[in-house]
Amino acid sequence: MRQITFFTALLLHVTIRVVEGQINNTLNAILRRALDDAVNTVQPQTARPRIVGQAGQAAPQPSVPTGNSPQDLLNLFGGQTEDPQASSANSVSGQLFRVFRQNVARSGEVFGSRAVQDELPFLAADIRQKCILPLRPVCVDGYPYRYPDGSCNNPNPNILRGAAQTAQPRFVEAEYEQDSIFDDLPRTHGKNGEKLKSARVISNAVLSTTPSNRSPKSTRHTLTLVHFAQFVDHDVIKTPATKIRAPLPNDPYHEIQVRDCNKHCVIPKEHCFPIEVPDNNFVEDCMHFVRNKPAPGEDCMPKTREQLNERTSFLDLSSTYGSSERRLVDLRQFINGRLNASSDNLLPDGPPNDDCLPTQICFISGDDRFQEIPMLTVIHINFLREHNRIAEKLHKINPHWKDEKLFQEARKILTGIYQHIVYNEFIPLLVGKYTALGSNLLSTSTGHRNSYNRFIDPGTHNGFGVAAYRFGHSLVGRFTRALEPNFTEKTSNELRFDFFNNVKIRDSTIGPTRIGRWMADMVMRKRDKFISDQVRNHLFETKFTFPSDGFDLAAFNIQRGRDHGIPGYNKFREFCGLYAATMFNNGPMGFRDHDYDTVQKLESMYSHPDDVDLFVGGISEKPNLNGDILGPTFKCLIAQQFQRYKEGDRFFYENPFKDTGFTVKQLNDIKKQTFAGIFCRSLKLAVIQRKVFEKESYKNPRVKCDKVPEPNLYLWKERKGYFKH
Repeated sequence: MRQITFFTALLLHVTIRVVEGQINNTLNAILRRALDDAVNTVQPQTARPRIVGQAGQAAPQPSVPTGNSPQDLLNLFGGQTEDPQASSANSVSGQLFRVFRQNVARSGEVFGSRAVQDELPFLAADIRQKCILPLRPVCVDGYPYRYPDGSCNNPNPNILRGAAQTAQPRFVEAEYEQDSIFDDLPRTHGKNGEKLKSARVISNAVLSTTPSNRSPKSTRHTLTLVHFAQFVDHDVIKTPATKIRAPLPNDPYHEIQVRDCNKHCVIPKEHCFPIEVPDNNFVEDCMHFVRNKPAPGEDCMPKTREQLNERTSFLDLSSTYGSSERRLVDLRQFINGRLNASSDNLLPDGPPNDDCLPTQICFISGDDRFQEIPMLTVIHINFLREHNRIAEKLHKINPHWKDEKLFQEARKILTGIYQHIVYNEFIPLLVGKYTALGSNLLSTSTGHRNSYNRFIDPGTHNGFGVAAYRFGHSLVGRFTRALEPNFTEKTSNELRFDFFNNVKIRDSTIGPTRIGRWMADMVMRKRDKFISDQVRNHLFETKFTFPSDGFDLAAFNIQRGRDHGIPGYNKFREFCGLYAATMFNNGPMGFRDHDYDTVQKLESMYSHPDDVDLFVGGISEKPNLNGDILGPTFKCLIAQQFQRYKEGDRFFYENPFKDTGFTVKQLNDIKKQTFAGIFCRSLKLAVIQRKVFEKESYKNPRVKCDKVPEPNLYLWKERKGYFKH
């Protein structure tokens, strides 16, 4: 009897294995067919040229509308790419795997099921063969300088961590919606199944200003902090929007902008995610909004939809130098280490209608969003001029150095100064001194400190870029002004007239010096939940009429979080070790970091506390310490991100590594530098307060600019046994 039982069990085991094998063979065939169909759908029916990224012939730039409509200006802000070949390669691969997942769903299989996920590794070779990714430089051991695209910062197998053209990591797993075919739809329903209210409705109810609730002025922080924060943002993240394939004879992967997503407030599943506009403040009944493009999975393996970052995540001044070899070549003069500049020492001229209003001569810089407002352009000009000043002085000190050495050393020095400013002037004001200390964000007063950890992912995380670091939108004021040397007002007008308008920068009677003087003197708005009407009702407005033809930046922020599958505010509270709200009050079980009025408005907009969007919940928090800028949730996410930027960067300026670091004397000199010094030297100011992110006061008095430290570049004089790379 036992023998019969044994043979019966053996036969049953063999039968199960055979059936499993047949099922696996069937599933494998389904997946292969789904992949082949995706390739035929997405990729051009021509011989596939190899995308070579930063080497090889350049593909034509995507066509950019040269009109003056709000959509045109919105496309100027986010639609350009400095590396079209890499961008189109990522577009094709990202779309390929989206269609692959859809084809799997159409076959009746669940892409996220264990069976499918277990079978995917057996298709890895085929998947990688069909995937197109931009080629990267070959990492050279001992190379002392950063690669423009951020690759090779970390050792194998993580050489692409923090690099441009890679997927954004996440603090918290994505929460997309799905139907029978699509598994990456924007988040549009709440915990109880109710449809989330329009982002514009929430913006109106929670984030709008009225004559009685306008944000008070800060008593401490200047406008320089606001626009330096924006500069830093553009240094570490740019998320490209989805584009439409429009093949050209010599470029089968050519793309153009998606337009007119506001024609119908029905949500197409591919590109558009329009915002319903129930009020009569805007010309259209729904607001144009394009979904951001999906990124290909790591090592080409298809996974949950993630978004691409076209910038390097490192604090490496890619806003000044670009995030690709292609852009860097465009910016360099290749004479004595200098960057290109215009004849009047402004940013160099770029192609007409490239990143500014039609009929204007546009500038060019490392990031194409720099002409959004004049104050941001001023920050860019500061770093351009400081680079060239350093390069010129190094050339005088080391006349035998070639252009490449002069350029790379000037770039390295300026990047070190910039990182020192970020972590010792900017971050302590932003997250508070205690959080900065507790998160290992402050530098030592002198000498090296090795903070590098090769296991840290320095990538700009999705919740940071799409919500937490957008705190600055509540700091945007109403006006652009300029001050004379005696601090009297030269000119003033509303901000909405200056979007992508470089007239003030080019006007020699105004220019970056007078605007910069005003930025250093003028206090910013106090950070709160209120967003200025200049960007909440009039963003990129062109007709200046009622109803407006512009956009709502606050609604964009809410909608972008839903587009990215960003979970609700409570999930990030839990991630940060904070209490999640379980009811709509501001007591211990509720929104304890909000005031009563805000909680009432949140309750009127959301059916469950878990539904509150991250941007709305975070921006409406009260600071928990007097004088702080941020509430606890955004403070947590920003501190964590900047800790990753520091600890995941092998080239961080304090690290003691022989090939990539500074000598002790050089480093100690860098630690004496301030942003006030760059402002003084670059804008040729006479006086400035030593802490330019803070208002002039008896504790922070104005001093003559010749009293502000400048780099002692003789510490870089090359002599035997002293300075060598």
